[in-house]
Amino acid sequence: MRSVLFLLLSCLCLGTQFDVFCQVPTDKMDVIPNREKDISPGSKIYFKAVGDDPDWTLAISLHGIEFRIQSTGYGNFSSPHVEPVKAMDSNIKLYKLRTAAGSMDIELTNMPCQNDLSRERFTYTVNMTYQQGIDTSVTYFNGCGKYITEPDLEHKWVLQEINSDTVTAAQFNDTLPYLLIYSRASSFEGYGGCNTINGRLFSERNMVRFTNLYLSKRKCVTIAKEEEFVKALQFSTQFEIIDHRLVLSNYNGVTMVLTKVEK
Repeated sequence: MRSVLFLLLSCLCLGTQFDVFCQVPTDKMDVIPNREKDISPGSKIYFKAVGDDPDWTLAISLHGIEFRIQSTGYGNFSSPHVEPVKAMDSNIKLYKLRTAAGSMDIELTNMPCQNDLSRERFTYTVNMTYQQGIDTSVTYFNGCGKYITEPDLEHKWVLQEINSDTVTAAQFNDTLPYLLIYSRASSFEGYGGCNTINGRLFSERNMVRFTNLYLSKRKCVTIAKEEEFVKALQFSTQFEIIDHRLVLSNYNGVTMVLTKVEK
């Protein structure tokens, strides 16, 4: 495994009133191969990783953490879920697992990673140490992984409230803003009330970030209201799905509420 650093260059910004940092959306991250098919079912997996030489898979869910390896001489490893220890800069998370079957330390670093064999690209570099049973020897594994966007986000969501104020279609050119979220691709598109909108989505459990925002360049009389919608989207950092509603918020409180509808 080899980590590959790359720089996302800002290549297009809006020529309107929006104070928005924008980039042309990057290529979709490659989907992790289906080597985790033997992982036992449970609650939703929120992080997956893979490695080669030997082939292995790692799955982290709130039910537990499971490591599977396709090689003789090594045993699979599972543990109840534990909360990770975070580095000061939040770029590194460390899971320390201890069971009767052995111990494992899993380090997730927020650094782009590429699989040398398959050329797949991922958003996290994964380094692990594994000690089986009472064995004093330590085995090191390196690989790549990514957070899995919550599948229940994959719907069409129509704006209902911004900053606790109910909105109407008349405020947005007679069509309410909406988002189409694609969980598997970690991306979104939609309508802001005047312009079309798209970008990328990062989700970690109940955390969310709408990034690489790009809007078309139409000018409408409702541009100020669209700007309010876009800024609320940018400043949202957490989500909750309650009774067919998507509630976005940050440390100051609820930023917007959207309602699920059929596409």
